Amino acid sequence: MAHPESNSQPHSEPEPTSESTSESSESKLTAHGFQFRNWPGPGEAAAAHFGLSHAVIVPPNARTVIIGGQLGIRDDGTVPEDIAEEVAEAFDHVTGP
Repeated sequence: MAHPESNSQPHSEPEPTSESTSESSESKLTAHGFQFRNWPGPGEAAAAHFGLSHAVIVPPNARTVIIGGQLGIRDDGTVPEDIAEEVAEAFDHVTGP
C-alpha cells in the first residue's frame, strides 16, 4: 500500500480501479486528496455494510487524528442511541472536556 509521504501530489497517482475504491467516489473527502482502499469482494461488502474504509491515504500536510478502538461509551456504561452523540463521546475520551 502506498504511504502519504511517498507521493507529494496525491492527484498525480494513476487512478485505482473501481474495485479497490468503490467508497471513494461517495466521499466528500476525495476532493481534498484523501484516497480510500478496500479489497474487492468481501472487503467491499464489509466496508459498505459498516460504513468504513479498510485504509485511508491521507494527503500531505493534513492534520490527522489516529484513534484505535475508542468507544463512545458514557461514564455510566451506557451507549448513546444517536451515532453522532456516540462519536462525540468517543472524541471526548481522547480530547478532554
